[in-house]
Amino acid sequence: MARPGISDEQKLTEGRLVQSRFEDLQREEPDLTVDSFAHEIGVSQGLISQYFTGRTAIPDKRLMWLGGRLRFDPFELRPNLREYMFSGLTKSGRNKAVSEILKYLLECDDGEFSRVTAIIFAYLSGGQPVHKR
Repeated sequence: MARPGISDEQKLTEGRLVQSRFEDLQREEPDLTVDSFAHEIGVSQGLISQYFTGRTAIPDKRLMWLGGRLRFDPFELRPNLREYMFSGLTKSGRNKAVSEILKYLLECDDGEFSRVTAIIFAYLSGGQPVHKR
């Protein structure tokens, strides 16, 4: 669930970006429809529309997933998201997060692997990752 305090303006900004990136992805994947994308996420087509229009706030975890799928940095949209998502993780919590990341990297295709590892290495080196559009 999205955290309280996400303004209508923020919801609209996020919705416009997500819609724009979705349209970019459609140009790369012509068979992608709003319906198939909604199915991929596990939500209704109507909820995707509500995200696009800013009517409904995008939950934090879903925003993180959308950032990966649509190639944008969710932390740029919500600067406090990193702290909210990862602060206070115990060692076992960190181990689980790292385990999930490694599992994802092992299962994804070469293009996605390259994209994700470039973002990680850019972050670790203090640089900004280049996001393809």
